[in-house]
Amino acid sequence: MVGLGPEVPSNLLGPVSGLGSRLRVNLVRGLYQEQITNLPTPHMVIALNCGLENYGSWSGAFRVVKSMNVPVFF
Repeated sequence: MVGLGPEVPSNLLGPVSGLGSRLRVNLVRGLYQEQITNLPTPHMVIALNCGLENYGSWSGAFRVVKSMNVPVFF
């Protein structure tokens, strides 16, 4: 699982351990549309409580996600 956003604190960046062998979490700072080439292809995209109405940067992410043809939940 990848957690991504422009405000991820520096002390939380990178892989998070201690969640067991079945789940790996990687936290990344940045906008999805800028980090997409550094990320694995998702099976689905989930963006709950993401502030769609507050951030104009979501429009770039929408274009990228739409072209992926994966389930998306907002």
